[in-house]
Amino acid sequence: MEAAADRAHHLWDRVRDAETVRALGPAMIALRRQVPGRQRGALSLAQRRLEQFHSQHVG
Repeated sequence: MEAAADRAHHLWDRVRDAETVRALGPAMIALRRQVPGRQRGALSLAQRRLEQFHSQHVG
């Protein structure tokens, strides 16, 4: 499960479309709360990325 969560996070990090990042972000945060993964601070990194994309203008 940990490896799957890490792979999902890695793929989410590669998404460049802001709308998609924002749409998938809450699920990634929920996943990281349940499965922190091997990378220390993965939850914090995901939260920061989602916040960064929320601060960008849509469109």
